[in-house]
Amino acid sequence: MRLSEILGDAKDKGLSQADSCRLPVVTYRKNMESSECNICMAEYEEGEILKILPCFHSFHSMCIDKWISKNATCPICRVEVSLKSPTIS
Repeated sequence: MRLSEILGDAKDKGLSQADSCRLPVVTYRKNMESSECNICMAEYEEGEILKILPCFHSFHSMCIDKWISKNATCPICRVEVSLKSPTIS
């Protein structure tokens, strides 16, 4: 018996590329609080494009795009990344 038959079809639990594109972006400046990407562990350089998650953690755009396509959580605090609009009751 194959593992896929036991576990069923594995589905990514990440965001779509369209949703990932909706995350806010900023251009890194040396006076910003965070100085390195916690995914690739490289220091940010002036002018690099970063994406900001709803929990306010920032990452290189390419790094978080790859992560978020598989996992809809922040790699640091594991807060779920949701781009749904809040409902008003």
